Amino acid sequence: AQLFAAIQIVQLKNIDNDSMGTARQNPQNLLTKIEYDILRLIAQKKTTKEIAEALFISPYTVKNHRHNICTKLELEEENNAILKWAIKNSDSLK
Repeated sequence: AQLFAAIQIVQLKNIDNDSMGTARQNPQNLLTKIEYDILRLIAQKKTTKEIAEALFISPYTVKNHRHNICTKLELEEENNAILKWAIKNSDSLK
């Protein structure tokens, strides 16, 4: 019974991950224009300072937008999570 319950939990998590993955792969529907632009620059491996200069905004504003992007894309709280996501999904950011 425990094994059956564990298998069901894994299956439900996979279904949830599949449905979230669709939303995550199309960030343009979730993000504001500035957040989307920042995500594209992150995919190009630009630093926060470089992004701020390119968009004529403060580095602190970029950090706030990065936080919002992570929240909207439901990314884990880990180092470089947004960079990893952006590089992995760079084809969908064009």
